[in-house]
Amino acid sequence: YVLESECLFTLLFFFFFQAEDGIRDAQESRGLGDVYKRQRDNSPTSRRPPPASRTDSRLKSYANAGLGRRLQDGYHRLAGASTPGQAGADLRKAAKAAAAALDEDLLMSVNPSKKRQLVDPLQMVTDEPLKVSAAAQMCCLEIVGMLVQNDRLHLINRGVPEIMRMVCACFDLAEPNEETAPIIAAIVGKLAASPSHEVHGKVTTMTMRTCFNMAILCRTPKARQAATEAMGHALRSMMGKAEGALAAQPSNLSSTGAEIDNIRANVMTTDVLTMLQQLCRIASQKVPHDANPSANEARMNALSLDLIEQVFESAGPLLRNSQAFGVSVLERLVPVFEANAAHWLPNIFKETTETFLQVFLHHRALMFENLGVLFALIYLPLARAPEAGFLHKQTCLNLFRRVFEGRGTGRITLELFINYDCNRKMPNLVELTVQSACNVIQSSHVRAGWISGREEGALHCMGLDILLSMLTSLLKWANTQAPLTRGTLDCSVFTKEKELKNHMEHGAERFNTAPDDGFEYLVEQGVLGKEINQVVDFFIANPMNCLHEDKIGEWLGRNDELNQAVCKELFVKLAGGFPIGEENFRNKTLDQALRHILPIVRFPQDDPAKAERVALSFAQIYCRENPRDIPVEHLSRLALSMVDLERRIKAKSSRENDDEVMQIFIRENLGFPKKELQAAFMSVVTKGLTPVEAHEVDQMLADEFDGAAGEMNDIQTGLSADEAEQALKLVCVKLGLQAKKSMTMPLSLIHI
Repeated sequence: YVLESECLFTLLFFFFFQAEDGIRDAQESRGLGDVYKRQRDNSPTSRRPPPASRTDSRLKSYANAGLGRRLQDGYHRLAGASTPGQAGADLRKAAKAAAAALDEDLLMSVNPSKKRQLVDPLQMVTDEPLKVSAAAQMCCLEIVGMLVQNDRLHLINRGVPEIMRMVCACFDLAEPNEETAPIIAAIVGKLAASPSHEVHGKVTTMTMRTCFNMAILCRTPKARQAATEAMGHALRSMMGKAEGALAAQPSNLSSTGAEIDNIRANVMTTDVLTMLQQLCRIASQKVPHDANPSANEARMNALSLDLIEQVFESAGPLLRNSQAFGVSVLERLVPVFEANAAHWLPNIFKETTETFLQVFLHHRALMFENLGVLFALIYLPLARAPEAGFLHKQTCLNLFRRVFEGRGTGRITLELFINYDCNRKMPNLVELTVQSACNVIQSSHVRAGWISGREEGALHCMGLDILLSMLTSLLKWANTQAPLTRGTLDCSVFTKEKELKNHMEHGAERFNTAPDDGFEYLVEQGVLGKEINQVVDFFIANPMNCLHEDKIGEWLGRNDELNQAVCKELFVKLAGGFPIGEENFRNKTLDQALRHILPIVRFPQDDPAKAERVALSFAQIYCRENPRDIPVEHLSRLALSMVDLERRIKAKSSRENDDEVMQIFIRENLGFPKKELQAAFMSVVTKGLTPVEAHEVDQMLADEFDGAAGEMNDIQTGLSADEAEQALKLVCVKLGLQAKKSMTMPLSLIHI
């Protein structure tokens, strides 16, 4: 009995410590993700001998948290998860060799061939990802994740860019693996944001592209969130490194170290600008009219806009004020705003508005004029448009409140009034905002299935908040100003400019009704003089498009000396590329030259005699730049025929029989080669001469709405594709076209 008890005690003691060792081993073997459990391989070759005490002590002293044992366990699980085929056999062999290399005190070794064995399995997974099982790919990524998580990439004989290329190659665009995607995103995000590793150029682009595709193509929220977070970490790290490099950039480049710091700052800044360029290119792509928020095109647009917003939020003062960053903002963001500022999908509209706010707060000196155009021609009209839904109105009103709150300086309202309301070339931003806020407060917004009574109350409160923000801003500014010890503050410049602007707006209204009467009023009030160059510059600039192009052509077509001189000088300046100095007529076809002048002046429709005079002046300048044997009168007649053809095409009166219309067009313009006339006809039919105008949008979208009458398109508040949604889309397209027409190069801003 005593002997049996001793045996039983010994047996229980043995199993207790074996279980404790197993628990400890399981805890230490967790890798990044830890999705697949260990698979024990009982084959003789897989049994690893216990490491020597000297090796084990070195491993534990060198690697934290038992990294050596965890790596060995990961390689053994990789060997067990491999498929039995040829690719699987090779992968098992490579995994066992890597595990054996760890047993040979690799962590303290400098043998490159041994270190290479650690990454050979990942290389095999990258080379033939389709022939590797999902479990094996998962184990391989977990092994790399262990090294990345513990900052031990120096243990393997490969550079960080090559490791990132291998990891990114594990993501299959055709058939995304929802389980491996979060691990891939975690690895590349950790590497891109690591302060001890720097990646640049194509590697950075590849990393962001992989995560971007993952966020769009994957269906599970876990994979999408992991990819989005990885991009956010990478962007913020990139912006922080660029800011630090610029801060360390020396003013004197005489020493070698100073040159290195300067090169590093340029490289970091280039990475940021390249990424901003790629994101803006994606955000500028057109979303189909029938797309819903869950469509890939819409999600790509919204995600790129969100990342652009993060770029501006994370940019430090040195990077934000650098010339390269400012030029990139000017070049890249204008197409983004043109494509999305008046978008009918609420998520895209909101993301674009957030980007607009960041640019307005930090870069309004660079995009002074374009931001004013977007504010006055898109956001203010949408806020008071009865067709707009609650989400669009809410986004606009929140934008107004945050703009006038500024950044706590208290001067934003006065600054906007001086630079916009007192500038003849800019809209009355403060005045229009007050009018819009009052309109929102006083109007009724309730529409069944579109805006509820509770939402209407929220809109009224937001309108009051805007007025309160403006008053608070003025009070803050007044309280921070020191009293003048002597003299007075001269505001006569601003008051005089505001008075001239009021006269210009009134004169423009009269000009668009009766051009002769309006022109005389503008001259009498001192808005412009009767000098030819002053009139030409005013017509070309056309602030805020206050003058209609048809009315400008009607005034130029008069048979007076001043009118004809202005008409000739206008085409001379346009031919020379005024105001940017590029030749727009020389070596250009007639349709290309017409596309340049028609946004500024049109041939009058109601008076053929005036139209012929304007067209003849244009033809004379065009022939001077492109000498030909064809009479000027024939070229003038061809220009009028092309403009008339476009009018008929937009009116849909010539689409039924294009061949017959082409023959009529050729007979009307005898004296030109037939092939040239056919090319001109096809250019007008396929490309047009003028952009789509706001009043042409109704006809343009009518067929599309009729074709989608029975389809469901949940883009606002769960509504189907009904009349309210169609009206919203129509208003957004019109406002977008009007704003695009007024987008110009930036001007300087007066800071107070």
